[in-house]
Amino acid sequence: LEVVGSKLQEIMTIIDDIIEAVYDADFDFDFKGIFTLLKAALTARGIHNATLKWSDSQSSLAKPAIRLLGLNAILVILITLYKLTRREIAPLFVLQCLSHYSNFLIFVALAGFGSHPKIKKGKRGDRRIGLAIWTLHFLYAVVLVLGFMWAECAEGNVY
Repeated sequence: LEVVGSKLQEIMTIIDDIIEAVYDADFDFDFKGIFTLLKAALTARGIHNATLKWSDSQSSLAKPAIRLLGLNAILVILITLYKLTRREIAPLFVLQCLSHYSNFLIFVALAGFGSHPKIKKGKRGDRRIGLAIWTLHFLYAVVLVLGFMWAECAEGNVY
């Protein structure tokens, strides 16, 4: 029982240190902020566990999966920081666009590294899929840049 109590005390000390650091950094921090941090920490832990499992895999999808998990971990951190610090619409638009782009990259990984017989390299359909993928990469870049430049939020007009 003493061991559990000492571990609980260590955890409470770490949480107090984190809360103190957040207050010192002048984050907008309340119970919603605490929930946001906990949700981000649990998500990051899940990403870490998934990365460890993929790193042991011999699948052709292992390296792309690890890269996608790394991108998603970075997005989780950036979105959490945004939620605690910012109120502008342009950074939110960029983060939303990047999270959607991450989902698109999952399709790219499956199409490029998967083992489905109709999508394998050298097939006639592969060129059409490749052209569609590169077109969508370009369109994501255009939407991201234009959306960031045009995003503004004024009272009574959020677009």
